This record gives sequence, C-alpha cells and structure tokens, in this order.
Amino acid sequence: MPSLLIGPIFYKTLLTAALALATAGHASASAFEIITRSTGTGSFNMEGMFDASGPSWVTGPYTMQITATVNDPVLYQPRPTRQIWTETDANVQIKLEVGGNIYWTEQDHRYMTIDYAASAGETSLTQMSVYVDLWPSRLGNYAPFVQSMVLQENALAFSDTLTPVALATPEVLAGSVDAGVYFVFVDVFHQVGAITAHSTENFYSVTAVPEPAMFSLTLLGCATVAGAAMLRARRRER
Repeated sequence: MPSLLIGPIFYKTLLTAALALATAGHASASAFEIITRSTGTGSFNMEGMFDASGPSWVTGPYTMQITATVNDPVLYQPRPTRQIWTETDANVQIKLEVGGNIYWTEQDHRYMTIDYAASAGETSLTQMSVYVDLWPSRLGNYAPFVQSMVLQENALAFSDTLTPVALATPEVLAGSVDAGVYFVFVDVFHQVGAITAHSTENFYSVTAVPEPAMFSLTLLGCATVAGAAMLRARRRER
C-alpha cells in the first residue's frame, strides 16, 4: 500500500513546485551570458588583481577569457553606427593563463559595457569592446579590463549586438587586451599594475539565459507527462 502512495504524492509535490516557480518567475528584459576569449602574446604585471598572487612582470603567450552574466542590460544612446549596452549588476569571471600558471577572479555587482562601433575614417571595419570595472583582490582599489576585437565588414548587424551570437576567427580580424590596477585617492590615480596584449585568435559569444519561469514551465511539463503516465498505469492495474 505505501508504494501506491509514492506516485501521487511525488506528482503532487512536483506539480506544486512547478506552479510556485512559475508564479515566481519575473518578466525582466533579458539575461545573457557573454564570453570574450583571446589568445596571443602580451606583457602582464597584475600583482594583487587575482585571487592568487601574480602574474608579476610576465611576458609571453597567454589565453584570457571573460565570462559575464548580465540580468538587465540597458541600451545607451543608440546610433546607426554604434550600440553601447551597459550593466551595473553583472557577475564577472576572468580566467588568465600565462607563464604556465592560471589566474582567476570572480566578482558580483560589477559595472560593464559592450561597445560595438564602426571604425573612424574610410575603413568599413567594426570594433567590439567589452569593458569591466573590477575590484583588485589585495592591491589597489580600482581595476578596469578592456578586451577589444576588430570584426570584418557585416560580421554582425548593429541591431544584433546583444542577441545570441558567436563570432570567432576569421570574422574577428584582430584583438587586444588592456587592463590596469590603480590606487585611487582623492581623484589621483596611481597605477600599480597593467596588461598590454595583442591576440591572434579571438572569440565572442552571447547566450540567452533562461529565467526562472522557463525552468518552471519545463518542470511543469515533466510533471504533466509523469502524471498522465501514472494514471494510465493505475487504470491498467484495475
């Protein structure tokens, strides 16, 4: 007898949870995961920036990836040849591999921008830049990161700057990373670390992140299917 009750009880619990999540789901603009990755050579002196000590005065090949989750990006003064998205509450992860070591930091509630603009002059190239404002782990009190890449013509429409997309070489023609660690006091900037790097392989992607309501609808669908199967089984037993 107890085994016969497990199915109905489980189904009722699953259905209740799904409905609760559905009602809790909010209708914010959108949530996205943005990844920029570059590989090349550069000079790195970012002591105090990452969770682990270093890198300090390292020059050579590197790979860097910035992963950011944005929940409510805002389009700032859109123009026909430029789109700037801003986010003031991003979760940001930075992973740097250089000199045989891996450096890592993850921070919440950070400011970032995605800037996509046509190059100045007569060229038809476009440039994508991801700017992230971080806190150093131990040294300084301000650390901006900028990862930029030059795209070939028509690689991405301006209206599609922040839609699900993946761009990589050869669409990305060139790239660079600039970063610094600063100690700021009374509007005076004292630089205590820097990154200057150029990349030969680049990657940029935007992936839509499902909101709670989407997960709840999936759970609700599973509950419905499970309930229907259970009812069919009970009818056969009769």
